[in-house]
Amino acid sequence: MASALSFNVLDAPEKPVVGDRPRPFGLPMAWDPMTSTLIYGENDAVLVDPLTTVSEAETLAAWVTCQGCRCADAIGIGHCSRRRRLER
Repeated sequence: MASALSFNVLDAPEKPVVGDRPRPFGLPMAWDPMTSTLIYGENDAVLVDPLTTVSEAETLAAWVTCQGCRCADAIGIGHCSRRRRLER
């Protein structure tokens, strides 16, 4: 009998946009908050939408480790560099 799957979501806060503001009013410009989802079974896991910065990847790796399973693969949409950072 197959084991049940579970999931957990890591929320990363928004990041400020660096550079000149195109308008002098309103809230500071920022990248939207992002999430990564870990789908896991008893032993292995799949990470969906790994985060992009080195700092986020380090946080993500620590978070995956705390889940107690081995990350067998990472799935992102057209961002192979994300996976290389996670593999560090």
